[in-house]
Amino acid sequence: MTESQRWIDREAVRALAERNSAELAAGAERGDDLEVISRRHQDEIYSTHLTGMSVSEQTDFLTIYADELNAITTRTNAETERVLSEQAKTERAGQALGKVIAFFVIAGFVWLMLQKL
Repeated sequence: MTESQRWIDREAVRALAERNSAELAAGAERGDDLEVISRRHQDEIYSTHLTGMSVSEQTDFLTIYADELNAITTRTNAETERVLSEQAKTERAGQALGKVIAFFVIAGFVWLMLQKL
């Protein structure tokens, strides 16, 4: 095991990436400036997490952090796709129900008109 691997705990980096992603999502919900939040995260990473690390350790840390952000993005995209797919199914079902209701309304109207003849 190399020395840089002893310094970097993937679970801790994952927790940091998840926390930062959650902060960005919450900021987006509130309408906050995401660039400001992102820069604050970068400042925290450089001033808190990378201080005292060798260049190799910094590279390892940032690679793990990027990997974890990528995993979070992939998971978020998959969940978004699932929600959109369910929404599309619900919308199609609603359209079909609307067509059935329209058919019965028109059929009822025609039937009433024919009864008056």
